[in-house]
Amino acid sequence: MGRLAGILFGILLGGGFVFFGFHYHVVRTAEGHLFVKKQETAFTDAYVDIRSWNYEDWRSHNLLKQGLIKKGRTDLLPRPSLMNSLKHILPNLDTSARDAVPDVERR
Repeated sequence: MGRLAGILFGILLGGGFVFFGFHYHVVRTAEGHLFVKKQETAFTDAYVDIRSWNYEDWRSHNLLKQGLIKKGRTDLLPRPSLMNSLKHILPNLDTSARDAVPDVERR
């Protein structure tokens, strides 16, 4: 009976971890770990380390960003600088406006 109880315990423990991974993000921050409820049931971004993320990384993880906003932890999200915003806006403008701001990627 001991082996059967061990197997059942392992199955229940593994199932609990999978369930948790489908419903929560485990986010590592500079302050420690944070549990954020997922906006969609999926196994994506079950564990993320955001300590060195930049603005571009956050753009590809919208569901995690929405979860942090809903939890009230907007302090963990990057604040886009004026220069970064201009880099995304200026390629759509004429060349005279692009030449006025340095370091703008030209497409």
